[in-house]
Amino acid sequence: MFLSTSVGCIETEDIIADPHDLVVERCPGFLETDLGKWEGKTKEEMKSQYPKLYEWFFIKVSPNSSDMQITPGGETRNQARDRSLSKLNQIVDACVDSNILIVSHSHAIKIIICSLLGLDYSNIWKINQPNYALNLFEYDGKNVLFYIIQDTSHLERTDIFSRSIQRESAGLFILGKAKRKTKE
Repeated sequence: MFLSTSVGCIETEDIIADPHDLVVERCPGFLETDLGKWEGKTKEEMKSQYPKLYEWFFIKVSPNSSDMQITPGGETRNQARDRSLSKLNQIVDACVDSNILIVSHSHAIKIIICSLLGLDYSNIWKINQPNYALNLFEYDGKNVLFYIIQDTSHLERTDIFSRSIQRESAGLFILGKAKRKTKE
């Protein structure tokens, strides 16, 4: 199990890893997108303090915005993508033919999904990524096959849902199999 080093992901570890005796590696590569001066602010605060930037980040996302510094002092979506995909590819290379569980964050997961599917970031808000949502896919470092995106059916059978409403938490990527890379 690989998880972001944030508190929400570490709390998720208690729910998933501990009962199943999973080995856990904390990975800063899966941290949420750094929002700079927006960190800790509500959407209402962001909108009132930075109305144009808020619009560019949440509403009118340009297909060419991947390298734009939209959030003051934060990272670009491409910087977040490079950080997370680099770690994902390291894991895939090290864990060939293994099931892998990755715990990360909503916006970071949306960036990974857009990147793996070849979508530009104007599509990012078309992907709903609720807390504790599952994403299941196979990936070999080059090719991807998604089976499930944003499944929350497991929440109906546990008390996780009520806890996730109370605080921001993590989303889950389950990499079905890290397939061996084919030789070209």
